[in-house]
Amino acid sequence: HLKDITAKKYSLPREDFNTQEGKKKIHCGKTYRQLLIETGAECRTDDDDFFSKKIIDTINNSIAECGVITDLRFPNEYTYAMNMLPKDCVVTFARINRDDHIVIDDKSETLLDDFTFDVVLDNNGTAEHLIDQLKPFLQ
Repeated sequence: HLKDITAKKYSLPREDFNTQEGKKKIHCGKTYRQLLIETGAECRTDDDDFFSKKIIDTINNSIAECGVITDLRFPNEYTYAMNMLPKDCVVTFARINRDDHIVIDDKSETLLDDFTFDVVLDNNGTAEHLIDQLKPFLQ
């Protein structure tokens, strides 16, 4: 959702937000990644659970019996999800790490560094490789 919102806000190609190379591109003196962080903060200004509500809506409108949430940023997002997930829904909370990922000193990037995720995966390959790593949690 954040990538869609940011791409629309700045009239940028949505697909550029899908890769690390794309997130390094510059617009108005900021990387696309910085634009994502700033737009995310703006979205949470009025509602700390803005993104949590989006993911719960997605889950509630899905026919899947299980899923993986891979992009928690704040403790309240986990709490909201745990409180609002349907009781019969099996969700795995995963942390995805990349060796070439430059850490930006922003709480959205570091606040969950000590959080205990259900699984931690290294994503140093392709998107297909990451999907392969996630498949065991989708059965």
